[in-house]
Amino acid sequence: MPQPRTYQTEAVILKKTKLREADHILTLYTPGFGKVQAVARGVRRPKSRLAGHLELLTHSQVSLS
Repeated sequence: MPQPRTYQTEAVILKKTKLREADHILTLYTPGFGKVQAVARGVRRPKSRLAGHLELLTHSQVSLS
């Protein structure tokens, strides 16, 4: 059976870059995976619930796939 491709880990957000209208590219530091880049879809929308959790230098629990 193949290993799952989704991971849940703690991360510190180091950098944010705008991508398209409502997305960000995040640079995260995780204890298990090191420095990782990820795309956060829809976080720049006005009613996004995730926007506050993905500010710079915040410690968050993230799910990556």
